[in-house]
Amino acid sequence: MKILLIGPPGSGKGTISELLIKNDQFMHVSTGNLFRAILKENSTLAEEIKDLMQKGELIPDHITNKVAANAIQKLIDNNQDFILDGYPRTLNQADYLSNYCPLDYVFYLDINHDQLMKRLVGRLTCSDCNVVYNIYFKPPQTANLCDYCNRTLTKRSDDNEVSVQNRLAEYEKLTLPLVKYYKEKKKLITIDVDCKVEEAYAKIKQQLLK
Repeated sequence: MKILLIGPPGSGKGTISELLIKNDQFMHVSTGNLFRAILKENSTLAEEIKDLMQKGELIPDHITNKVAANAIQKLIDNNQDFILDGYPRTLNQADYLSNYCPLDYVFYLDINHDQLMKRLVGRLTCSDCNVVYNIYFKPPQTANLCDYCNRTLTKRSDDNEVSVQNRLAEYEKLTLPLVKYYKEKKKLITIDVDCKVEEAYAKIKQQLLK
């Protein structure tokens, strides 16, 4: 089974994916995770991606397609079920993907704009164990310290109001046509995620069990 989650940054794609992986044995293809791994490398590609992220710009399609395809093809070759998280985001990426990977379900994660801003601007991450906190919704027990390893939490350089607004504007311009694309193919299922992530997961699980 091949599942795609579509939604703006901060809509819960990563967390919902983690629940599906843990409870339902899906593999996870997250372009965010793939790019974070690349950013740890000492390479020209890492520097290019870092510069784009600091400006709040999306990664160009030709880079994203190549990075994602490398991960997806390995899962296809091993006949593994998987979730696509954050890819494809554009019509160009969707067409590229359709050439080698037809999808079974496409879930659109719909969320209120104000709620989304708080999720993004308030986000803190532990660089050691990758646990994500939020000063509004899920604060750490001790300010700026991870509950699990006691390391100092960090804020992504692009999680400021200006960069977030830029990212959301880019998302609406490039990704919302993707919603129409899959809706016309009768693949799209809209999920209201203006709720606790566990509730959003339950809504998706209900659709998978139909």
